[in-house]
Amino acid sequence: MIRRPPRSTPSNSSAASDVYKRQEDIVTVSLDGIDFLISRDLYSALQYSTFTKLKTLDNIHIAIASNIHKRFFELNYFVTNDSGILNRRSIIKKHAKIEIVNPSELLELL
Repeated sequence: MIRRPPRSTPSNSSAASDVYKRQEDIVTVSLDGIDFLISRDLYSALQYSTFTKLKTLDNIHIAIASNIHKRFFELNYFVTNDSGILNRRSIIKKHAKIEIVNPSELLELL
């Protein structure tokens, strides 16, 4: 059985719009001549991994935050206690364009 998420509205035009929005989040990557469709967040995480040298899930978190910031401009800070991310914050800011802070730094900024 295939489960599909409910549509936000039942109109056909809305369904087409939902499909179009999801296509913006998909990237085609070629590996050994074979094309793969992957999410934009995963693609960004793979790119960031080359310079952050962080764990995969850390790169995915950074990629999602960066993509939210790029698309909606609503993300001002990425807050973490992870020492690996905090130690690489200048590199991450340069490439991902997001500000990395720990919780106490955030309190000082507010």
